Amino acid sequence: MVFENYDRHPLATAIARLEVANQRKGVGRALATLITKKNDYKRDRGPRITEEFERETEDVLRTLNESLAALSFLGDHPLRLVEDFNVSRDGHFFEVTCIQYVGDYPALPQERIQLETPVRKEDLYLEIRPGHWVSLFPYLQVLNCPTCKRREVFFIDRWDTKRGRLGLKSFERGHTREASSEAVDVLDTWQPGPSK
Repeated sequence: MVFENYDRHPLATAIARLEVANQRKGVGRALATLITKKNDYKRDRGPRITEEFERETEDVLRTLNESLAALSFLGDHPLRLVEDFNVSRDGHFFEVTCIQYVGDYPALPQERIQLETPVRKEDLYLEIRPGHWVSLFPYLQVLNCPTCKRREVFFIDRWDTKRGRLGLKSFERGHTREASSEAVDVLDTWQPGPSK
């Protein structure tokens, strides 16, 4: 897993400890279990009588609770969408107006924070440690959805390097849209496509 190389960073270490790719332990085991149970249910291989439903429900609930407990460290690293920023009058810091992505959508709290480094408007940031933010662009983007006409969080769903296209899908409703050429260009600098 890529995060195993970042042994000195607390967030990367915590993500590596999740063991997402390992189907025998950690959150990876929980995900594999939940996927199997969902597939069994969808293909009529799941529980058939009341006692089996009760037992399976308790097992799924226990698995979900264990997974949520393992993921609780993510609450220490807020996600923030920058709405506006300005330089302080003395020029020593940036005054950032942002929305914190916590709790139930769409009731998201607005914050005003002072940072020593500039940030980009309309980018989603992960707070690695107090005062140190990392942009999640182009991997996660908050955009207006062309289908439902609401602001949603989109992730990269497909990347066609030959055609220079990047497809996005929303977490909230699974709606899709094409990414901007800027997002494609940023990914191309990471791994150039044939067109470069």
